[in-house]
Amino acid sequence: SGVLLGEPMGRLMMTGLNQRGQLKDGTYNDTGTPTFGTNIDVSSFVTGNEHVLAEFAQSIFYSWGANDYGQLGVSGIQKANTPQTLSFGFLL
Repeated sequence: SGVLLGEPMGRLMMTGLNQRGQLKDGTYNDTGTPTFGTNIDVSSFVTGNEHVLAEFAQSIFYSWGANDYGQLGVSGIQKANTPQTLSFGFLL
């Protein structure tokens, strides 16, 4: 499993296992060195076993990591190593 650390500037630092893309760095390579992955500012986030859901600026939501049971909220993929935009079909 990976570790996510929130930075005061709103970026996420990630390290650890990445076999499902949960570190959001565009690879499936494990790392022992904390990395910022893709450079998107985060308002809030929640982690699952091998996936992450995050709110970015202006209430835009993304998910990445494992999607075996549809936990990313997107269909047609088993895992994602980059943020996937979530569409709810209504305004928040």
